[in-house]
Amino acid sequence: QETASAGADGEIRAWIAGKGHVQYSFRHFPFNLSCNPTLQPTSPSHPQACRKAQTAESAGQLGGVEGYWKMHAWLMSHQEDFSDDLLRQAASGLGFDAVGLFAAMDNAETAAAIQEDITAGRNLLYRSGIPTVYINGKVVPRCRLEGQQVLARILDEAYGENKGAGSSP
Repeated sequence: QETASAGADGEIRAWIAGKGHVQYSFRHFPFNLSCNPTLQPTSPSHPQACRKAQTAESAGQLGGVEGYWKMHAWLMSHQEDFSDDLLRQAASGLGFDAVGLFAAMDNAETAAAIQEDITAGRNLLYRSGIPTVYINGKVVPRCRLEGQQVLARILDEAYGENKGAGSSP
């Protein structure tokens, strides 16, 4: 639900387009005490963060990797207007049965996947704010600067280094 995450995600996905083999992982760390009790009560709260994480994870259960990323992109493009009603209307156009999607959102598998991401966030990923970006296992302390595409430059450099080494970021 964080706009900075959507911005970084869009920049990363645009950068990936047309590249060779590149691995991109997205971990949920919802800033909402209802599904992330590890937060401090004074942490910023995003009321739709848990529901959005449930939506993405259930889409992955039902549609595999492709379904996850299709829903992920839709969620990122609906930062301001996300609601269950809008999701219900969009589900079939995204390739999902709305009834099945909503049932999966509340199942134990979805909750476990989100908790796994939260644990990873607490133990490894979440260090410096939202979003926390890692490239080749190293944290990017600042992935955005006013008016500059820092993240794309960092990705270009990592991609160039790995291309010569036979792997990708």
